[in-house]
Amino acid sequence: MRMNRLIYLFLLAGLPVWLNAQQTALRPEPVRPLFITTGLPAQAFAGVEEVEIWLKSYSPALAEPGLDLMLSQRIESLTGEHLSWRLYWEGVAVFDASIKLRLDKQGRAVSLALQLPAENWPQLPRQEIMTESELRTKLVKSQGPGILELEPMWAWWQEGWLPVFRYRFQRDGQPLLDEWLIDARTGETLFVEDLLTYFQLPPGDTTGIGRVFDPNPCTVANVAYGVLFHDSLDQHKPIFDALMDTVLLRDIFWDEDSQVFRLQGPFVRLEKTSVFSFEPATSTDGTFFFRRDQTGFEEVMAYFHLDRYQRYVQGLGFMNLQNKPLPVDAHGYTSDVSAFVPNAGNSYLFFGTGNVDDAEDADVLIHEYAHALSYAAAPETRSGAERRGLEEGIADYVAAAHSFDITPNRWELLFDWDGHNEFWSGRIANTAEVYPPASSSIYAYGSIWASLLMKIRFEIGATVCDRLVIESFYGFFGGMTMQQAGRYLIQTDSLLYGGAHRQTIRRYLCEHNIDSDPMMPCLVVSVPEEAMPVSWEVFPNPGDGNLQIRWEARPGSRVRVQLFDLQGKQLKEETTNGTSLEWQLALPAGCYVIQWEEGSRKERRKIILLR
Repeated sequence: MRMNRLIYLFLLAGLPVWLNAQQTALRPEPVRPLFITTGLPAQAFAGVEEVEIWLKSYSPALAEPGLDLMLSQRIESLTGEHLSWRLYWEGVAVFDASIKLRLDKQGRAVSLALQLPAENWPQLPRQEIMTESELRTKLVKSQGPGILELEPMWAWWQEGWLPVFRYRFQRDGQPLLDEWLIDARTGETLFVEDLLTYFQLPPGDTTGIGRVFDPNPCTVANVAYGVLFHDSLDQHKPIFDALMDTVLLRDIFWDEDSQVFRLQGPFVRLEKTSVFSFEPATSTDGTFFFRRDQTGFEEVMAYFHLDRYQRYVQGLGFMNLQNKPLPVDAHGYTSDVSAFVPNAGNSYLFFGTGNVDDAEDADVLIHEYAHALSYAAAPETRSGAERRGLEEGIADYVAAAHSFDITPNRWELLFDWDGHNEFWSGRIANTAEVYPPASSSIYAYGSIWASLLMKIRFEIGATVCDRLVIESFYGFFGGMTMQQAGRYLIQTDSLLYGGAHRQTIRRYLCEHNIDSDPMMPCLVVSVPEEAMPVSWEVFPNPGDGNLQIRWEARPGSRVRVQLFDLQGKQLKEETTNGTSLEWQLALPAGCYVIQWEEGSRKERRKIILLR
């Protein structure tokens, strides 16, 4: 229950919400650099060291004892060389400060560009700056899994020096998208800039910011509904502010006629589709900050989560699954009902507002969006109980996987804010039930399918499994049985990956009694010992770094255990013939990955360290 205390302390301290962007603006224009072409040395330089000595003699600002010059680029062209330096004050980079020198073929300076934000250098005490690990932990939580390029810097901001962090975010191999500058003392976002360049900017489109649950408050806090908060008829409470994240709303539409931003983009379009609903929220400056008791909050939730997931799907290579502005009504019904409404080219999503508003839980949003993706791949094929059960299983899998990738907290409890409460029981994605289920409900079928897909995902990896599952959407047909779906999954693996994951898929299909191969039924399949599921555990998780790792291994086998950070850097490794290890990790709070390996058996698990 340590997480509970952390949240209470956070609230009692009155600290600002992380990435609070109420003052966020477009990136200001940098100080115009000095460009010098005359009065430069006539002699050729013998090397970079000689150039740097001359630079410090040329500009007194560069000769300050605390200032270091770091050569960042040396690029040759048809006319000579182009050298660039970054500037560091007391070991910390200076934002928007640079030197660029052009040399001719003989090594003589022909031009110099000096970009110095101010004549003086920072004098603020360094202890005012939060640690990089503190901020990185918060960013991973708020932005989800990805690669963070995080760098402490000094910035000349509003006529004074400010300690900041600059970070860039990459997801699933996609290009860097945005650069954020954050006040290192308060966590306030100073600006966000799109780093991509475009052949032609879509008319009226831009980037806004909003506040969301990512994925929902129960998952973020790692507690059950009712421990810290209740729906309470949609009332807002201070604790919800601490559980919200500030996010980018990409490519929202600027309405030139009305002079407002609208939550309309290339993949999601908030609309009023029924008499029960409201006109979608707008903004005059691109800032969509709402409390959960305001209707705009659910609209921002819908836009952000669905837009982000479509970009992820495209990053996997699927460019024709709802690659268009899908109409979404975040308040489309007054009951606790949400749905994807298939209607050829006019399909849409609506979310109910009964009990916990459905659009406040990203599990619900992503689940319904998965139905839209499946429909786009195989329209008009959802006939038959098992086929519809498969559809529910697909959507539950997508929601569970999406939640796990943000944080492993409570991933197996689907809809743990919208459900698992007095309103309805929710669902799980880790059932041990076998086919056929005791109940004929499509959700019983779905729970089996989602659970076995998650087991496969943990073993073969997130990206590989997600691509495999989504590719399988295209071949689904009306009346399809779970055995046929299993066979199709194996076939899809053969086409995509040369059958590399056939044994794993078959193992988990058979574990749930789904006979997918009539030529080799599960009853006669001999599963090699090295292919058996790994039995091991890490506890406590979450914990404070004092970990116990235990496993069941074959007698005399040699086991290797490794620890990685989320960027893939190995932090620790130990090999043993035993069946347990005890680690005392003095690491910053955050998410890490432990890999257990014995022969050909290998498995990874996420762990969370708290401080």
